[in-house]
Amino acid sequence: MMEKLSTNSITRNQHSASTISLSQGYELIIEADRKKISLKHPTAPTRFEITIDEHGRALVHLLSENISLQTEKSLTFEAEKIKLKAQDQINFQTQGNLVQEVRGDVLEETKGAHKSIAQSHKIVATTFNVEIKANDDVRVDGERLFFNCND
Repeated sequence: MMEKLSTNSITRNQHSASTISLSQGYELIIEADRKKISLKHPTAPTRFEITIDEHGRALVHLLSENISLQTEKSLTFEAEKIKLKAQDQINFQTQGNLVQEVRGDVLEETKGAHKSIAQSHKIVATTFNVEIKANDDVRVDGERLFFNCND
């Protein structure tokens, strides 16, 4: 059974808006003159907004305690720049391979320790040098050490 929607037109700060009341206190607010659609709850911080800017681009703002995106096949983010920022931790997990393709330089900067663990490691410089620099000791521990060997 479909829920009956009630609508009313309101004016906020000289802007005309239509509001549709939904279940559990949510409201769908359509502001045609500002080219904006919002889904809000009066007491919860959850908010979803789509705004069309003066150039016709859609700006999407989503605020919630938890957000989950799920797809059956693939998920693609495509942009000039992508920034991931977390206060505590970023975690990448895969049951398969992790592939990184970078056409420019890579900079990894860690304030704490940096540890890489794998069954084997291989570092290949295709054109120039491999440089290792330490402010203190450099330790190499292995069953056997080989220098100037092919593979």
